[in-house]
Amino acid sequence: MSKTNRKKVKKNSWFFSQCWQAGLIHGGLSESDLVQRLVDFFGVSARTVRGWLNAEHDPHPCALKLLRQRICGVPPSESWSGWSFSGDALVSPYGTTITPEIDNKLRYFQNEIRRLRIENQAASNELKRLRKSYDPEFVSRVRQAAELLSDVDGLPV
Repeated sequence: MSKTNRKKVKKNSWFFSQCWQAGLIHGGLSESDLVQRLVDFFGVSARTVRGWLNAEHDPHPCALKLLRQRICGVPPSESWSGWSFSGDALVSPYGTTITPEIDNKLRYFQNEIRRLRIENQAASNELKRLRKSYDPEFVSRVRQAAELLSDVDGLPV
């Protein structure tokens, strides 16, 4: 089909409105620029995009997932179901908001936990080393000497 015989894109189709809502297209675009933007975004041919826009056939499910991700701002997977963005905060399905400041604090605490785990491991290794070098007979002789010294009064140390 030549350029002059192409059907005009329907600007009232469901797919068109979803692309608009996703911010992929806007009113200032020419039809060819509009189609090219969608070709670039979805990685399909202009003919396929025109078919989707004109409701000649349904968009591929992967294209619909990409649109959902673009509109909602979260990956299209079951584990992200119910998450959304409000301003610059990520909102959980339970209403908890995660802002960049909270994320920075979380990173700080994660680094502190890592540092403390390393220190704990080093202390654990040192304790194991000391336990290996523990000599009960030597400890017994030190205790006897301490008792003898405590029995002696008045002698200069």
